[in-house]
Amino acid sequence: MSSSCISPTLLFEDLNYKSTSGQSIIGKDALIKAQNTLENGGILCVKGIGGFHLICDARNEKSLLRLRKDKKRPHKPFAVIFKDLNSLKRECVSTPEALDLLNSSIAPIVILRRAKDCTLPELVSPGLNTIGAMLPYTSLHVLLFKDKFDVLIVTSANNSGEPILYETEQALMELSSVADGILYHNHNIISPLDDSVVTCLPQMAAVIIRRGRGFVPLPVNLPEPLSEPILGCGSDVKASFCLGKNHMGFPSPSVGNIINKEALQRYRYLLGQYQQLLDIKPLTVACDLNPDSINNSIIAKEDLNHIPRIEVQHHHAHIAACMGENNVVKPVIGIVYDGTGYGPDKTVWGGEFLYCTLSEFKRLAHWQKVFLPGNERAIHQPWRMALSYLKTCKIDESIPMIKDSSNKLAIRLLEAWDDVKDIWLETSSIGRLFHGVAALLGLGNEVTYEGQPSLLLENQAWNGIYEEGLNSFLPYNSISFYEELNGSTKELSIPVAGIITPIITDIISGVSIPKIAARFHLTLAAITASISIKFCEKMSMDIVALSGGVWQNRLLWYWTDSFLRKAGLKVLNHHHLSPNDECIGYGQMIVAGAKMQNKGGI
Repeated sequence: MSSSCISPTLLFEDLNYKSTSGQSIIGKDALIKAQNTLENGGILCVKGIGGFHLICDARNEKSLLRLRKDKKRPHKPFAVIFKDLNSLKRECVSTPEALDLLNSSIAPIVILRRAKDCTLPELVSPGLNTIGAMLPYTSLHVLLFKDKFDVLIVTSANNSGEPILYETEQALMELSSVADGILYHNHNIISPLDDSVVTCLPQMAAVIIRRGRGFVPLPVNLPEPLSEPILGCGSDVKASFCLGKNHMGFPSPSVGNIINKEALQRYRYLLGQYQQLLDIKPLTVACDLNPDSINNSIIAKEDLNHIPRIEVQHHHAHIAACMGENNVVKPVIGIVYDGTGYGPDKTVWGGEFLYCTLSEFKRLAHWQKVFLPGNERAIHQPWRMALSYLKTCKIDESIPMIKDSSNKLAIRLLEAWDDVKDIWLETSSIGRLFHGVAALLGLGNEVTYEGQPSLLLENQAWNGIYEEGLNSFLPYNSISFYEELNGSTKELSIPVAGIITPIITDIISGVSIPKIAARFHLTLAAITASISIKFCEKMSMDIVALSGGVWQNRLLWYWTDSFLRKAGLKVLNHHHLSPNDECIGYGQMIVAGAKMQNKGGI
């Protein structure tokens, strides 16, 4: 679905502006009033082609602070829309690939590096040297700029984890407390869509972070035809289903976290709409292996309880999706790095090396399991993971992190550790490793948006790269990273001490945070590639597939990809879908289809 503009002929007569005081203005005067709202430092709610956005002057720090407070979004980066290409080039470092994306019919938000002399407030993307930038993709955007602005904040009108608002009456009711005025038109939005988000950094391949407007509802080919229509339910977080028939899969946009009733309602709405518009009625449903997940316990077992069900392990679905996008049917070594995935052993997986076919998988290795102190709380408080890694590595936890008694909760947790650890889950998650290292480096002890510690850590690594150069670092090599693989059929547990111990040494020695962050990324890439190469040699394989949300990290991906290709291996990456959980439904559908082909049906 290409981007499209609201016709200027219809625009003025179809526009309506409504202020918080109840004043209603129509036609061209509605546009003028909206422009005045922005000029006066106000926050404007605007109906686009996929839903409502909140818009304000990106250079007005008072407006930014107010928007962050009212939207309860203290740190998560805002996207910006530049008036034109010249305005963008003054503030961001662009590449030919990025410019092609920005000017394409998809017109996504593209993650770009701030220029050295960038004048945009830090409040746009706190703690990061990147900006999510886009260009006007409707005539309404163009008209809003007037002569007053060169860049505006544009953020989805929704709460965290909830889908974008798209119905006018709901927006008028829910957004009056946030916006000073609402500018809307009478064109109905049938399929609500967020803006797509793509990373595009120098020397790095672009990757889709969020698949939305411009990409949806384009289909993705399947590596093997399905014997019957199948629904892949997707994941609970970044929930996106996929309907498949014959050679095609049709992934939906992400609707957020379906633990939220609004997101679950949107999921159900879109599923009904897709079935009707595509004329696909699934005869089999594929869902996550976790019996407590929403997609398994509610969507598959309640909403679709009349349809046969196939359960698919989360990380197998990741690799199957990557294989499917690349039209690969032969076995691969799959490396899945993400935050959370339910494992058959009932632990939390997330740092996995798998032998995968489309229908089956075997776990070959994983990162050493560590405790999740406080379970769910450890995801939102990275200092808990820092303590867990220190305890696992038998390091004196008082040295690098608890330098004073201000963190009394951490001290109490350490004192009670041995008494309560048996009630905690264990995890091999690389997402949690990123959080723990970020906390050790003082990059934040509380998470205010998903992936925040990982983004801050990657940002510091890039700072180190910009200071020293991409090829100026060496990985940590003070400890053996893996056991001998030859002749062993036991799952390999990769010790975390090979990374954590030298990091603590550097912290104590006063090495700068950017240098430590860069060496962390390089070491993780080197270990990952070394183990993958060993498995490929042992099993006479030559293809490695990378999937999971951690692979959105372009620096980790670049170094890992480079090591693997240097060893003569073929590396599979996602091209049409995000490596994060948005690809899970597509992968589930592929696995279920392959299982049915192998078994002759359910």
